[in-house]
Amino acid sequence: MRESGSSELTHLGAMSLDPGLKAPELPGLHLIDPDPANLAGQIIYLDLDGEEDVTYDGPVTIGPFDVPVFQAPDELVGQEHIVIAEVLDIFERTFAGFGVVFVTEQPLLRSTCSTVYIGGDGTPFRSFGSFLGLAEQVDVGNLDPSDEAWVFSESIVSD
Repeated sequence: MRESGSSELTHLGAMSLDPGLKAPELPGLHLIDPDPANLAGQIIYLDLDGEEDVTYDGPVTIGPFDVPVFQAPDELVGQEHIVIAEVLDIFERTFAGFGVVFVTEQPLLRSTCSTVYIGGDGTPFRSFGSFLGLAEQVDVGNLDPSDEAWVFSESIVSD
């Protein structure tokens, strides 16, 4: 897994983007703010090792609750490191040139990154429906570099 080394993170503020760069294509999603300049410098911490006493502060408040450790699907159990490496590779290729850094080790200053909790099946949210993931907000313009989201990996099945 990649660590959030200071050399990788300290140069983000000085990044300049290619003016011809367009927002990444994300099939099935509609970008509300397609300006790629708003992504520059964003650090996204993929929290895969579980978390205790997390609170969702979206349109409703839910929690505190625990997010379980990420577990690969049955046929890949024990190969979580391979799944995680592949996911990081896909993210890095999708966002190449945009100045976004994905890390799997918690940065020293958590307030400087967005956190995506990956694990579980969304049980704390069941009274509101069935979800594959949730974000606390739609952050147009990336004004909140420390927002939080959840991906319920146990609910995602690939063909």
